[in-house]
Amino acid sequence: MKPIRSALIIFFCWLATILPARALALSVSPNSIVLSDQLQLVKLHPYAYFVDTSRQLTAADIAQRFIRGEFKGPNHKAMTFGYTDSHYWVAFSIRNDSSEEAWYLLPGHPLLETQVYRIQADRTPVRQASLEERYAVTEMKVPPQTEAQFLALVTSRVALSLQFELMTRTELSRRLQQEAMFLSAVLGCFLAMLFYNLFLYLTLRDKNYLFYLLFALVNVHFDLLTVNFPSGIWNWMGYSWWDIIGYYRPLAPLTAFIFARSFLRIQDHSPRLDRWIFAYIIGLFLLILVHRMVPHAQLMSATDLYFLVGVFFLLYLGVHSLIQGFTPARYYLAGIGTFLVGVAICLMQMMGWLPAHPLTINAIVAAQAIEMILMSLALGGRYKLIQEERLKAEFSSGVKSHLLRTISHDIANPLAIVKGYSFKLQKENPDSKAVTGIVRAVGMIEDIMRFVQKTEYMKQGMHIDLTVVSLQEVFASLAFLFEGKAQEKKLNLEFHLEHPGLTVKAEKTSLTTEILGNFLSNAIKFSPPGKTVRMEARVHSKEYIMISIEDQGAGISPEQLETLFDPRHNLSRPGTDGEQGVGYGMPLAKAFLDAFGATVEVTSKTVQADSVASGTVFRILIHAAPPLQSM
Repeated sequence: MKPIRSALIIFFCWLATILPARALALSVSPNSIVLSDQLQLVKLHPYAYFVDTSRQLTAADIAQRFIRGEFKGPNHKAMTFGYTDSHYWVAFSIRNDSSEEAWYLLPGHPLLETQVYRIQADRTPVRQASLEERYAVTEMKVPPQTEAQFLALVTSRVALSLQFELMTRTELSRRLQQEAMFLSAVLGCFLAMLFYNLFLYLTLRDKNYLFYLLFALVNVHFDLLTVNFPSGIWNWMGYSWWDIIGYYRPLAPLTAFIFARSFLRIQDHSPRLDRWIFAYIIGLFLLILVHRMVPHAQLMSATDLYFLVGVFFLLYLGVHSLIQGFTPARYYLAGIGTFLVGVAICLMQMMGWLPAHPLTINAIVAAQAIEMILMSLALGGRYKLIQEERLKAEFSSGVKSHLLRTISHDIANPLAIVKGYSFKLQKENPDSKAVTGIVRAVGMIEDIMRFVQKTEYMKQGMHIDLTVVSLQEVFASLAFLFEGKAQEKKLNLEFHLEHPGLTVKAEKTSLTTEILGNFLSNAIKFSPPGKTVRMEARVHSKEYIMISIEDQGAGISPEQLETLFDPRHNLSRPGTDGEQGVGYGMPLAKAFLDAFGATVEVTSKTVQADSVASGTVFRILIHAAPPLQSM
């Protein structure tokens, strides 16, 4: 990430060299602007203006209204009027005491549309020539030592502002060149970030980089539309983007929220905030739906307000994640904060609180470029954090594996002694149920020890060999393990085999304890007294046997069913008698079923949905062993 930081520093240093501070000279008389050789750049205020709400009046009509004094006076300080469909006419006069004849009127924003008329001696208006530039620049000829009166029609599909600058050809060329250099540098920064993160996505295959690319493409394109760069961008691809802007604008916050939701891991760590994100996204789609039903000015104002709420919501999501300990959120917050600063500068420039300058006019584009860099740094920090967590998990797993191997080794000798004495007692008391139970328990402990060893082999990349397993033996072991627990809860525990010769391809201990034992334990755990828990095995086809575990318990909600086997979600909950669990039995059972090439299907009705027929059914399809296939 050091190259990105270096690029950011170089970018700001370059910015400081091409945008030197320039004071805007201003000379105002009550009725006219006075131009002199010493005054080469003038900021034009709206000395008098008229609002045509009908949008039907011609320049000749407006000239007559100006003569009758219907324009608002020069003391009116309004500079910006927000979104409006009205036509605004500005009247001003120029007295030229300089040696320059040609002067150029530059609006305060690239999306302002202007038509300038010169009022002749006979009071008729004559349209002045416009230049094909990114701004609606108008050339006005005022011979030296003369005075001229002008009318300017100002319209805008965005927020309308009556800020203008009057400059010579030299000053105009310098201004447009400065802006072109600045915006070209910003566009280069955008492209560098896009290609850099596209390379990372293709290398790492991390969906967060894909969401970043979508977020960057839409928002960068929208920002370039906002400043009309390059010239003609509104008519790219053969049609006018103005025609679909109502549908296109909501995509900017939509892609931002998709990226933030994934990057900040909101879905996993903050379900409540995740629901609020979906609620906000629904609001964006509603704005799209009402696009044709609401007047343009009101809709643009409403969407701007809604988008601003979205920016602060994104800011809150970052603060929440940072408080939760997600350190890459620092770069994310810096990016959102930088974007807010850019928005504030643009608003202040439109209000007349900041001078019209390449940096203030295009502040939102510069802020977006910095935001892209900071978000890229945030992605890098997230990837680094995930790698560190993975290394910690691998280390922890290694420690646990070593501990299990040690316990298995250390318990072997005492278990051998217990096994020897249990067999001796069985010979002396062959009819004792207690002794028989001890012998069976010792055998199961040995099976578990062998299972731990086989599991370690799997982790080391070694495959566990599947053997022919008798379901009759498995069911007998399960009955031995769970009959006592079922009796304590006053449950009816039933086992049914279609015939005693059913065999499957599996590993006996994991099938008994980790899969069927897990499902059966949960069935007992969530069943109230007096109910029945049933385990059944039958032939499903020549290749498969179906094993089902059915209970009449509390059931599993549809939301929990979706993540039942997902190890990222801990679904531990107390049973009907307050029994507790660790919550990872289901993912472990599914992992072993996958290793066996088996599948599981779960259907359930909660007691809230059906108090009479509630319960859960697990249906496992597992490969039949060869003896079954030969029957």
